[in-house]
Amino acid sequence: MKDDRYEDLLDLPHPEPKHHPRMSRSQRAAQFSPFAALTGYDQIIKESSRTTDQDVELDEMEKEKIGRRLALLTEKSGTGAEIVYFEPDTKKSGGRFVSVSGRIRKLDADSGTVVLEDGTVLEIDQIRRIDRRDGET
Repeated sequence: MKDDRYEDLLDLPHPEPKHHPRMSRSQRAAQFSPFAALTGYDQIIKESSRTTDQDVELDEMEKEKIGRRLALLTEKSGTGAEIVYFEPDTKKSGGRFVSVSGRIRKLDADSGTVVLEDGTVLEIDQIRRIDRRDGET
């Protein structure tokens, strides 16, 4: 059963607005673009989902072992080392373990730092492991 009551409307032209111009396709599409009701919310979600490592506290024996290795590597110029240290996160608890390779230029016990030949400065308290690298030139 076909309803013929509205058949005459099918062939009519689309009505044009009288008081304002028709929107372009890009303007119409912009109405449906994503809306950020909470500014910065995406960054907060991203930051909270970022994982960090928990620091490993060394006992006194391990600290002494690292101190001896640092002194030995400082005395033997030309001997490289791979140093793993803990870098605390500035925004949340925890941090990350970072590995650097190079030769030790200076050991400053007064300030508690180690300076590598490339200028990298590491805090002795943050060092967690030192491996000797004999093959470096």
